Amino acid sequence: MIDSSNHYKPEIDGLRAIAVLLILFFHAGFEWASGGYVGVDVFFVISGYLITRNISRELKNKKFSFTQFYIRRIKRLFPALFATLIIALLTAYILFSPADLERLGQSIQYAILSVSNFFFWQESGYFNDGSEIKPLLHTWSLGVEEQFYLIWPAIIVGVSLFNKRLALVYFLIIAITVSLWLNSVYLETSASTVFFHLPFRIFEFAIGAMCVFFPNNRNNNKWVSNLLTLAGLLLIGYSGVLFNQNTIFPGLMALIPCLGTALIILSGQSNISQKFLSHQSMVKIGLISYSVYLIHWPLMVFYKYWLFNEIELIQQIGLIVVSLLLGYLMWKYIEKPFRYKDKPVSTAKFYLKFAVLIAAILLLGYWTQYKKGWPERYPQEYFMSSEQRQQNLDRYWQGFNEIIKTQKKDQNQKNIVVLGNSHAVDLIYALIENEAKLNITFFNSWFKCFNFGTAILQQDKKLCDDKRIQHLSNPAWQKADAIYLHDNWSVLDLEDLENRLSEIRQLSEVPIFVFGPKMTYTKTIPSIVLSHMRMASINQFSQQFSESKYLNRVNEEVKKMISKSSITNINYIDVLSIQCGENINSCKIISDKTHEFLYFDKDHLTIHGAKEFGQQIKHQYPELFH
Repeated sequence: MIDSSNHYKPEIDGLRAIAVLLILFFHAGFEWASGGYVGVDVFFVISGYLITRNISRELKNKKFSFTQFYIRRIKRLFPALFATLIIALLTAYILFSPADLERLGQSIQYAILSVSNFFFWQESGYFNDGSEIKPLLHTWSLGVEEQFYLIWPAIIVGVSLFNKRLALVYFLIIAITVSLWLNSVYLETSASTVFFHLPFRIFEFAIGAMCVFFPNNRNNNKWVSNLLTLAGLLLIGYSGVLFNQNTIFPGLMALIPCLGTALIILSGQSNISQKFLSHQSMVKIGLISYSVYLIHWPLMVFYKYWLFNEIELIQQIGLIVVSLLLGYLMWKYIEKPFRYKDKPVSTAKFYLKFAVLIAAILLLGYWTQYKKGWPERYPQEYFMSSEQRQQNLDRYWQGFNEIIKTQKKDQNQKNIVVLGNSHAVDLIYALIENEAKLNITFFNSWFKCFNFGTAILQQDKKLCDDKRIQHLSNPAWQKADAIYLHDNWSVLDLEDLENRLSEIRQLSEVPIFVFGPKMTYTKTIPSIVLSHMRMASINQFSQQFSESKYLNRVNEEVKKMISKSSITNINYIDVLSIQCGENINSCKIISDKTHEFLYFDKDHLTIHGAKEFGQQIKHQYPELFH
C-alpha cells in the first residue's frame, strides 16, 4: 500500500513546530536543549516523506511534471530566502567588521546557489571563527535539502519505471544502508564532512520516504496510534534533551530522532496527536516554521554581535519570541503571498524572473566580497584585514606541518624537541623571531589532544594515541639537548600529565621545560578591538573577556604538581607571569610599542605578537634561546 493521499495532516505541522522549537531553544543557549540540533533531522525526515508522497501520488495519477515540481519548490523556498539574505547583508553592513562582512558576502553567494553546506564545510577546520559571526550558517541545511530536491524526483521517476512499490522500497533500503555505512566509515575521521553533506544525510530523507510505503494508522486501532505517537515523541525528546556536542552525530545516533519522527508520521491522528501536535498553536508554529528557521539565526548572531557579551535568561526568551514574531511576519507578507500567488505566469517568464533575482543576489554578495567588506567604514588601526588574517592562518598551517624543517641545521647549536599543539607553534615562532640558536624538531600533538597526547573526546582517542606513539618512537628524542612542552590545557588531568612526563623521561635524561598556558580570550581580539575603538584603554577593556580565572588555576596546579613530582630535571616556565607580570589582569592584546595586534583570533599570536612574546621570555630565560 502506498500512502498517496492528499488530505491535510495537521500532525505534520505539529512535528515542524517541535523541530523549529528545539532549534530555537538550542541556538538561544538553553542548556536543557543541548541536543536541539536534531530539529534539523526531523525536518529532513518530514521532507523525505512529503516529497516522496507527492511525487508518488502524481505519478499514480499521471500528472507529475518536473517543471511544475521545481516551480513549486522555488515558490516555497526562495522568496523568504531572498528576504533573509538582503536583511542579513544590510544589518551586517551596519554592525560587522570588514573581514566578517567580506565573509558574509562570500557565504551569500553559496547560499543563493544552494551550496552553502560546502562553504561552511570548508570553514569547519581548527581556525574556524565560530558560529557567533556567521549569520547564514544555518543555511547549510537548506543547501542539503535543495540538493535533495534536485536529485530525488529523477530517482523516484526512474525507479518507478520498474515494479513501482517493490522497486522503490528496495531502493530506499539500499539508500539507508549505504548512507549509514558511509557515516560509520567517515564519522570518526571526517566528522565535518559527514555533518554537512547530502550522501551522509540521505538515510534521513529515505526514512521519511519509507513512511509512504507503510499504511498509516489513521483509521485503525487508536491504542496503537497513541503508542506510536508517544514513542515517537519520547525518542525526539530524548535526543533533543540528552544529546550534546560530545554525541557522535549524525551516524547511528541520528536514527533516534529520525525513527521518532517516522513513528509519529505513521501513527496518524491519535488522541495524543489531536490534543498536542494538531493543537491550533502547534499547527500555526509549524506553518511559519520555515520563515522562523530562516530569520532566527541571523537575529541571534547580530544581537550577540551588537551586545558583545553573554546573554541572560530574559534575553534568551526575548530572542525566541522575536524570532517567532519576525517569522510570522515573513510568512504572512513574503512566503505565503508568493507561494500561493494565483496569477498565472508562463514557465519561461517565471524562470527568467527567478534567474534575474538569483543574479542580483549573487552580484551583491560578490561585490561585498570584492570590496573586502567596505573597510572605509572604520579607521584602519581598529580592524585586521582579511589578507592579514589569512597570512597568519597560512603561517600557522605551515607551523602545523612542522615548520622547522625549513631551517638549516647547525651542528654547533643545541637540538631541541618541541611537543605540543598550536600553542607550541606560538612558542616556536617566539623563539625563531628572537634569533634562537637552536635546531628545533616539532611534534604536533594536535588540538584534539591535551597533555601532549590524551584525547579530549572519546571519539578522538585513536587519533591521539596513534600520534603519541608515532612521536615517542622518533629518534630525535635521543639526540635532543633539551625538551620544550607547551599546551593550553583545555582539560586539566594532573595524574595523566605526570604519566606523560614519565613516558618522555624514559626516552631522554635531558632537561624538560614545561611552558604553562598563555593568556587566551573568549572573543576574538579583532572583534574586541572593533567593539571598543579606543586604543588608549583597549588592553584594560579586553580583560573582561580573558580566561584568566581558569588559566590561573591551571597554571598554579601544574606548577605545584611539577614541583612535587619525583621525575627529575623538569623545569616549569610560568608563561602567564611572563606575559602579564605580577597582575594577571595586565595582559595585553595590542602592543604598547607599536599598537599592532598581538593575537589574530581568541588565542593565537600574530607574527608581531610572537616576537614580543619571545622578547618577554628571553628577558627572563635567555638560556632557552642558546
